[in-house]
Amino acid sequence: MIGRLTRNFVGLLFWLLADGGFLALNIAVVLANYLACKGSFELLGFEMRPLGTDELVGGFFGAFFHKATLAHFYALTVAVTIAVGLFLVFKLAFHIADLLEDRRAFLNAGDQQSAQAVVRLILRDLIMLLIFLAPLAWAIYWDVYLFRYRSIAGALGIEDPTVAPQMLGWERQLQENGDLFAWGLARVGAWGYVAVTAIACLSLEFASHKTAEYWRRLEDTCRELMQPATNQQEQALFYGYDQNRQPVYDPNVPVAYDTDGNPVADQDATGVNANPGTVDHNAGTISQPETISSASAATNGNGAVDASLFDPAPASHDGASSKGVANNTPSGITPTNRARAERSTTGSSVAPRTEDSDLRPVIGGTEGERVSLAAALADRQRYWVDPETHDVWDTNFRQALLNSGAPQATA
Repeated sequence: MIGRLTRNFVGLLFWLLADGGFLALNIAVVLANYLACKGSFELLGFEMRPLGTDELVGGFFGAFFHKATLAHFYALTVAVTIAVGLFLVFKLAFHIADLLEDRRAFLNAGDQQSAQAVVRLILRDLIMLLIFLAPLAWAIYWDVYLFRYRSIAGALGIEDPTVAPQMLGWERQLQENGDLFAWGLARVGAWGYVAVTAIACLSLEFASHKTAEYWRRLEDTCRELMQPATNQQEQALFYGYDQNRQPVYDPNVPVAYDTDGNPVADQDATGVNANPGTVDHNAGTISQPETISSASAATNGNGAVDASLFDPAPASHDGASSKGVANNTPSGITPTNRARAERSTTGSSVAPRTEDSDLRPVIGGTEGERVSLAAALADRQRYWVDPETHDVWDTNFRQALLNSGAPQATA
């Protein structure tokens, strides 16, 4: 537990530092794009009058940016808008990927209704993604042409805003000078310039995604550490099965089958009544049966799920727990009655018959795999039982879901 806490904390710290680094990279890319666009707008002959002299917004710009011109304002708007648009596109794409993982988990759990709800969320995000991409594509195309315009003006040595707009168009430039290196660089470099901006935004979104994942892991680990420790002795006491073949860990619950699965109801009066009753673990006798549902076997006095039900200590072959209790027989019968029951079943192993209604689907297991709750609790290496819903999960599949950050799905 401490090792997992340390790993999650170190991972969270690493990705927080990565967030800061990628945020600084995005700021640098936006500033570079701003300066490049400013040069292009100045070569286009944009009005160079300071914005502080404008009658409407002059007071604002004059107070903070008294030398800023229209070229500065346009350049900053284009650079920031493209960066923010790319970041939102990648954020939607990552969210769609998470929803696809959720849908797969719901389908494996057989929860078709939740899977359909996730599909609707995916369609919503896809529509939003297309809405963002349409104007963003035009903004990027505009930025590419500004880059080419500035690059060709520099290659021709033109710095006069009155001369630069008279240059031939991009297609004519390629026809006349396409074999020159500067023109080829202007053609390729424009898209590389966009790619650098996209990589910076993608890296920031990926780092933030990993940071959230490690934060969730750290929260889960801390929550487990803060939970009150369960009484280990109570976890070790396994008394058998009730009439519904559910495991019994409460000494006040009727036992219909002992820990080996042998029916207790067939014992004679020497040790056990004909009907399963409440075990008196101090006297070694069983009182008259009480009408208690199988659900009460899994709850404490307040009606909450008994956590010890889902983390029992492994039972040994004689029915005692791994820790054992010297004077108590877990099933509530004396050693003499146990021997008599074993002699009566010689040659035919008697075990509680598992009805189809008792079998539960294994979430994440092989196709069609079903197992009883008792068998799942007995094999904790292979199965994990949800203490609230009693759903049975394949341990490896559940661990893979937790490691990938996908939320648990219920059947």
